[in-house]
Amino acid sequence: MNKNRVPLIITMDLEIADDHDINDQSYILNRLNNDLQKINLPITIFSTTKALETFKEEILNFNNTFHEIANHGFAHTPDENFRKMDAKEIQKKISAAVNTHKNILGNNPLSFRGPRMTTSASTHKILSEFGFHSDYSVCSQRMDFFNSGGSYAGWIIAPRKPYRANLNSPYRKGNSEIVVVPLSSIVIPFISGTLYLLKLEAMKRFFRILLAEAKGTTKPIVYLFHSYEFCSYSNSGKEKSRQKFIQRLYIQDREARYLMNFELFKYMLSFDSVTPITAEDYYRQFISESIKSSV
Repeated sequence: MNKNRVPLIITMDLEIADDHDINDQSYILNRLNNDLQKINLPITIFSTTKALETFKEEILNFNNTFHEIANHGFAHTPDENFRKMDAKEIQKKISAAVNTHKNILGNNPLSFRGPRMTTSASTHKILSEFGFHSDYSVCSQRMDFFNSGGSYAGWIIAPRKPYRANLNSPYRKGNSEIVVVPLSSIVIPFISGTLYLLKLEAMKRFFRILLAEAKGTTKPIVYLFHSYEFCSYSNSGKEKSRQKFIQRLYIQDREARYLMNFELFKYMLSFDSVTPITAEDYYRQFISESIKSSV
């Protein structure tokens, strides 16, 4: 891994947003596919099993040799918490995810992000058994109210650079087969919600801080957005009641959100030191660097 080049991993969480127009969600996926190709930006799509089934044709339209389709749990329901579920339930969810992924896409998912960024040592053990390589559920030093599951104490102690997880904790270094790649955060996370709250110029400054931190290391910059954020509500009259308080402060114009994200993408790509890659590409580089370091 060239330490003069900073990996940029753009991640999109894909789930079925029942309170957003389903046809709009389908349209946005096709629009994203076209527009990402235009700027030559590969992304990693963390899709729930249910979303993969529902948006099968849209996902198949993505170039899977350019983008990566990863797993985001089964259905993203309120009870699907990989931090709290027992091993039997985790096994059931991951098994269904792998089987569906293989049936639709012809390969196994290799990267994972738990719903609401939840994970556990038990989850890692089962992910390893199913051939997963990476977990993107940890938010090192993140302390905010963006996440619907709330912040978690384990995030405070988690390393900021990617690491092999401890067999007893996903928040500590160890010898697990699973490589944890934290979401970029400095108290607040580097996500689209922050963009809608602080606006574009502030996010550019945020990015430059993360870039300065990452230069000369193997640390990637990881950004997160959701496809449904660009879609209209299925019942606009209930729009405000469905939002958390902080979300009411966001830019509400869906088209403006879409364009802001792409302006941020193009800004990040304008830096010669930045290399956009997928989660699995980063894993291969991480392993390659680990092998070199051990020789």
